Amino acid sequence: MALDQIKAPFVRKVDTMSDQKLIEPIILMCSERSGSNLITRMFDAHPEVAAPGTSHIMYVLSENAWKYGANHSTLQRDLPDIFRAKISSWLIDEMPPDQLRALSRGADSVPAVIAGLLKAELSAEGKSLYS
Repeated sequence: MALDQIKAPFVRKVDTMSDQKLIEPIILMCSERSGSNLITRMFDAHPEVAAPGTSHIMYVLSENAWKYGANHSTLQRDLPDIFRAKISSWLIDEMPPDQLRALSRGADSVPAVIAGLLKAELSAEGKSLYS
């Protein structure tokens, strides 16, 4: 079988990307020492792409997910403390707790909460896409 035949189902031809925008963030999940910081910095170097530093917020949330289940109001209440447990610096770090909680209003899942945080960081950086 030719390489083109193997690749064909996985390749999508796009004429132009100039008018296409992401509507949800790309969340890069990597193990330690895998090059995630390098790829994040490469994305963030683009003038339109916001890629905040490694936060380990997914780790913090996953370790505590059992506390919340479907109780998003409790997650919303605790969001400022969870967010501040991350390890990197973001521009929205000094955002007051009530504003951080507001970012998760209407979120129906942990990924939606994280998307709200990423969108706020994107706005703070003055960029139009996120990674």
